[in-house]
Amino acid sequence: MGPVMSLHLLSYEGFDEFWVGVYFGVPPIIYILNGLMVAFVYCKLINRRLIVLIGMSFFSLAILCIGTSPFLGLPD
Repeated sequence: MGPVMSLHLLSYEGFDEFWVGVYFGVPPIIYILNGLMVAFVYCKLINRRLIVLIGMSFFSLAILCIGTSPFLGLPD
């Protein structure tokens, strides 16, 4: 997906190689930071079942936002 997605992103005006790198570089950094936060912070403040429920809710919202969604009325 990376080579095709990077070429697609470069086709947008104002999206150069730097922003493609940011687009692919930020999610792993956030994943690592949140992985550490879950182990050391979140589980001490919130019940583990609630953490899983919140994570599933965010995941469901992210799936709805992929592409155009007639359910949400998002533009293309």
